[in-house]
Amino acid sequence: MIVRDVTVDQVQRVALLINEINAASVEQAEGVAQIGQAVAQLDESTQQNAALVEESAAAAESLHQQAVRLNEALAVYRAQQAEPMSRPPLRTGVQQQRALPGGLPQHG
Repeated sequence: MIVRDVTVDQVQRVALLINEINAASVEQAEGVAQIGQAVAQLDESTQQNAALVEESAAAAESLHQQAVRLNEALAVYRAQQAEPMSRPPLRTGVQQQRALPGGLPQHG
C-alpha cells in the first residue's frame, strides 16, 4: 500500500501543478487582454493627436496667409498715407482752375 500512497500523492501533486498552471494561464490571458485594451486606447489617442496636429497645421497656414494679406494691405495703406505728402493731389479737368491776371480764378 505504500506504493499506492506514493502514487496517489504524486497524482495529487500533478493535479495541483496543473491547477496552478491553469490559474497562471488565466491570469496571463487577462493581462494580455488588458495590454491589448491599453494598446487600442493608445492607438486611438495617437490618431486623435494626429488629427489635431493636422488641424493645427491648417490653422497655422491660414493664419500665415491672413498675415501676408494683412501686411500687403498695410503696405498699400502706408503707401497711400505717404503719397499725399510727397506730391500734390492730381486735379481733373473739371476741378482745374486757372488764375486770371486779376487773381480771380477762371474755371476751365
